[in-house]
Amino acid sequence: MLIASPSYITLLIGAATPLDGYIDSCVTDDILVALLSSGGNHAIRSPTQPRLWTLRVGLGLTPILAGLDKYFNLLTNWEMYLNPLIPRLLHISVPAFMHIAGAVEIVAGLLVFSRFTRYAAYIVMAWLLAIAASLVTQGLFLDIAVRDVEISFGAFVLAKLTEVRQLALRDDALNGEHTTSEPKTVQRFA
Repeated sequence: MLIASPSYITLLIGAATPLDGYIDSCVTDDILVALLSSGGNHAIRSPTQPRLWTLRVGLGLTPILAGLDKYFNLLTNWEMYLNPLIPRLLHISVPAFMHIAGAVEIVAGLLVFSRFTRYAAYIVMAWLLAIAASLVTQGLFLDIAVRDVEISFGAFVLAKLTEVRQLALRDDALNGEHTTSEPKTVQRFA
């Protein structure tokens, strides 16, 4: 939980960070709340944009890089993570399956950077949960399964934040309002 003071956001653990006129934001009860600490400069800046781009970069680049590595195996031998039942059930070789998985990951990562971010984030979330389920059914690499579930939460947050922003942009467009940085609907929570 964050508490705002004139020039600091103080975390409940006692750490303080100077904001120098920046806006920090948090999500509380599905409502985007922007905490202003501008020292008299009340220019509205986008409270969601840095968070969205951080999630987009992380959840877009990682699948692209992992997908590319499915063809080269430079980072790891991806085949060791694959449940041996999957290729047998699909009547496909393990390398062929990994190449298909790599292609899906590359496409999903690219879609995160497109105008289809919301849907791509759900795809990334489902993909990560499927990987985690596969690892759990093997009884191996459970730490990676837990990590993938946690990352899928980030993908879900990206999808929901993108949805909120898209709805706010649509509402502003319907009301004939033009915004330069952030939708008025989101700014109202500031």
